[in-house]
Amino acid sequence: MSDLKPFFVYGTLLQGFQNHETFISGKYEKIINGYIQNVYLRHFKQGYPGMYRVNDTKDNSQRVIGEIIFPKKECYLDLRTSLDGLEAYYGPNNPHNMYERKEMNAMDEVGNIYGCITYICLLNKSDGLIFGKDSFDWKNFMKSKGLRDAAEDWAKK
Repeated sequence: MSDLKPFFVYGTLLQGFQNHETFISGKYEKIINGYIQNVYLRHFKQGYPGMYRVNDTKDNSQRVIGEIIFPKKECYLDLRTSLDGLEAYYGPNNPHNMYERKEMNAMDEVGNIYGCITYICLLNKSDGLIFGKDSFDWKNFMKSKGLRDAAEDWAKK
């Protein structure tokens, strides 16, 4: 398949978190650090973040820090299907979607741009905690709160 896109992850699928081990481990060629511009995160009490697009063009400096995952060819379709399930994505414009699968450009630390598959949150953003200002790094947020693993640890706080 020549249309295999890497995945951009920013929450529980990051290395060191439970869903990385469950869904990603052993299914990738490489992982690099990266970010997506003009987006921000909200953290939900259930222990996961949601990424939202910046609506105000005057405030387009916000970015989300994450990882760009390059899956193995033979794992691509199974991985995408698993991630769709995890993110409660049932197809375009499905009213039961919690996230929408989108292709967005992510940039690595040296400026290379990759067209990536990622998930934009459709949940009510006012239900989530805003953190950060211009840069949103969920892994560091979790570490600063002393949380090792998203859902389980956060729910106990």
